[in-house]
Amino acid sequence: MPVPRNPQVFRSSGPHPRARTIIRLSAIVAVIALAACAPAKKFCPQDYSVDFVEAYQFATLADQAYSPDSTVAKECGRDSCFFLRGPATDARAFVRVDDSAKVQWIAFRGTKSIADVKLDADYTQTEDSILHMRLHRGFASAARDLYPLIRPHLSSIYRTRITGHSLGGAVAAISGLYLRAEGFKVEVETFGQPKVTNAAGALRGDSLNLVRFLNGEDVVTQVPPLSYHPGQWGSYEHFGREVALLDGNHYECLTEHYRKRFDPDAWWAQVQEQAVKDHGIALYLEKLKAQLPKAPAASAHP
Repeated sequence: MPVPRNPQVFRSSGPHPRARTIIRLSAIVAVIALAACAPAKKFCPQDYSVDFVEAYQFATLADQAYSPDSTVAKECGRDSCFFLRGPATDARAFVRVDDSAKVQWIAFRGTKSIADVKLDADYTQTEDSILHMRLHRGFASAARDLYPLIRPHLSSIYRTRITGHSLGGAVAAISGLYLRAEGFKVEVETFGQPKVTNAAGALRGDSLNLVRFLNGEDVVTQVPPLSYHPGQWGSYEHFGREVALLDGNHYECLTEHYRKRFDPDAWWAQVQEQAVKDHGIALYLEKLKAQLPKAPAASAHP
C-alpha cells in the first residue's frame, strides 16, 4: 500500500534554520578552542613513555658533536671532556663526565667529511665476534675504531648515556651494544639513525635500551633500504623503540619501523623527491623543543 505523501508528516520539529546555524557555529568554535588547549596528539601505548626533556638533552649533545672541540669544551664547564678521533676512519666523538652526578655522556659525530660518506656507503655486512651479529661494515668500522679510545674514560658504576645523529646515531647504537656486553647499564637515544644490522641481529639488539627518534619524512632512517638485499644474510632492519616526530606537533610511538608501512620500491623515488632536507639535526631539535612543557605565564601583578 503506498504511503501518503503528506508534507505535514515529514516537517521538521527541530530548531529554526537560523538557530541550527548558530548551534553549528558554536560547536565549531568549541572544537577549535579545545584543539588550541589540547596537548600534542600522540599515539603511544600506556607502557611506552617518552621523556622529551631528556630527549632534548640527548639531541643537544648529538648536535654539539658537530662543533669544534674548543666550542664543546666551553659547554662542558666543570665536567671533564675528552675528544676522540678514530685513527683509521676519522670518526669523531666526545666523552663528557659529570663526577658529581656520576653520569657520563658519549656523543658521536654524524656525517661531515668525505671519510664519513665512505663509511655510510659501505653497506657490506660483516660478522662481529663480540656481539655475534652481522653489522653494517662502515658503521662497525667507526665504532671499533673509537671504542678503545673511549673505554678508558668510562666508569662502569656511572650512568652511561649515548647519543648521535645520522652516522653518529648508528655508531652510538653499536657502541651501546659493546658497552652492554661489558656490563654497563646504558641509555641510548639517537636521531635520524640509519640501520646497522639484519633481521637476526635486530632480534639480538632489541633488548638494548635504545630509543630512535625520526622525523616522519627523514629518508636517512631508511638506509640501507629494504629493496637492498645483501645476499644470504637478508635485508637490514632497525631495532629498539621508535618515536616518529610528525607534522603539527604530533608524534607516534612504534615498535615497528615507521617506514616499513610504505612500499619499499618507492624508496628511491622518495630520495629524489625530498632528498635529505628533513634529516638535519636542527629540525630534530626544533620538533623536540615543541614537545617540552611550557613554562607558566608570568603574572602581571606582584
